[in-house]
Amino acid sequence: MLPALDHLAKLGHAARPAAHLLREVPARDQRLRTGGGWRGFVQDENIRTAVRELLSPGPSA
Repeated sequence: MLPALDHLAKLGHAARPAAHLLREVPARDQRLRTGGGWRGFVQDENIRTAVRELLSPGPSA
């Protein structure tokens, strides 16, 4: 998930049509991870941060 979010972020404005699909992610009451243990918590936080950054308005044009 995280590599896909990174690529969407690099696309910038062109990724907006896909980004709307992620709007519900920050409110999910479930860990977003592929593994367990402490790494799962770190991965979840990294994914949530990437989604917030992708959904943020960013600098105005």
